[in-house]
Amino acid sequence: MSGSLNELGCGFYTAQIWTKGGEDLVFDGLPVTDVEWSRVLSDTGDAQASLAGLGLNVSCFEAIRDGSSWSHELALIRTSGGDGSGELVWQGPLVGKSSKFTTGGYKARDLSAWWDRRVITLDQTFTQIEVATIFNAIALDADEQDPFNLTTDATPIGVTATRVYRAGNYLPAGPELRELTKTGIDWTIIGREALVGGLVVPADPIVFLQDDHLREAPQVDEDGMQFSNDVIVSGAGGGEQANPVVGRATDLDSVATYGLNTTTVQNDSIRDSESAAAYAQSRLALLKVPSVVMGDVSLRPSAPVLVSQLIPGSVVSCAFQTSGIPVAGQFRLQKVSAKGVGTGEIITLSLQPLGSGGEDS
Repeated sequence: MSGSLNELGCGFYTAQIWTKGGEDLVFDGLPVTDVEWSRVLSDTGDAQASLAGLGLNVSCFEAIRDGSSWSHELALIRTSGGDGSGELVWQGPLVGKSSKFTTGGYKARDLSAWWDRRVITLDQTFTQIEVATIFNAIALDADEQDPFNLTTDATPIGVTATRVYRAGNYLPAGPELRELTKTGIDWTIIGREALVGGLVVPADPIVFLQDDHLREAPQVDEDGMQFSNDVIVSGAGGGEQANPVVGRATDLDSVATYGLNTTTVQNDSIRDSESAAAYAQSRLALLKVPSVVMGDVSLRPSAPVLVSQLIPGSVVSCAFQTSGIPVAGQFRLQKVSAKGVGTGEIITLSLQPLGSGGEDS
């Protein structure tokens, strides 16, 4: 646990280097500066860290020399509690490194990066199957080819879909898993675990944020151009233009208040009517009132939330009055970004209205 009870705290970082798959710890307790890491909803997070003093620290010199892209992983340990104990906040494969004289550093991506580097190797046909089952099958295929040890156990969301995958098409697994988010299934990577499905994070808000929890007032905009209360989604059944599918969702209360406002969406990657309907409903939940859009919010160390609770997909309650446009209500955590420089740290949240999700939201 970091910081005081239910307090973010101000963290500092050390790094570890592991072999691929987290099999062996090669370097531990590496001092680092200029640390950045992110957790993202339904996408791949990244990280970077500079090793402190290559010329003065033998371990740092050896780590920048021996750590290699893809064959090694970067792990970041955050410490903010008075007892000096740290917690793993990020881990994933190295994708680059650099050095010059006494400076050097790493770039890395979380473990979902491997999904983009594996193709679907099995012929698989799913007909009206729970999308969590489809997600698990693709993720398992990706890992079994050469294990990178990412645990994936998708929670059913009550949505079925039809998908056909052919090994001979050499489809990268990552884009196909992202395509499934259009049905309403989301995922995020925490360490070596992929949290996947509709029930993987608390349904209740993890924190109630107010003005005194922020470093500064956020940018707030009302975006009427994105408003719609009648959403029609057209896809391509089975991936073929000759066999279209359509899903439609309408909010009658919103129509009574604002008037009928129809939006059409064409997305040929949607291949069955259930996915089209689910996507239409998801878009409607986001668009049925003129949206209040916030810019990223940066938290003070006194914010009443722990880093371990900041899981993309979680619900955050907000009540901000310092901007001219007040903000009140619940938002979904889309992305967590942390930046540590020296003894300072800034943790920033990207929040989106409830009902949004998937890569196109």
